[in-house]
Amino acid sequence: MDEHLLSTVLFTPLVGLAILMFIPRSQKTLIKVWANLVAFVGFLVAIPLILTLKYDKTRLRGGADAH
Repeated sequence: MDEHLLSTVLFTPLVGLAILMFIPRSQKTLIKVWANLVAFVGFLVAIPLILTLKYDKTRLRGGADAH
């Protein structure tokens, strides 16, 4: 799953949106609950991406002393 983690993070909200389009407009509470649930799932899916990020401290250059 590691090799597809970024795709999963990117497409989770899109899948939620596609399902949201089939919820009738009159069910406002369901729309709000579904939108919050999809946002929370998107956050949970992004956590491993943040935790597995590898920092390269030698490449962090910037500012006035960057060459």
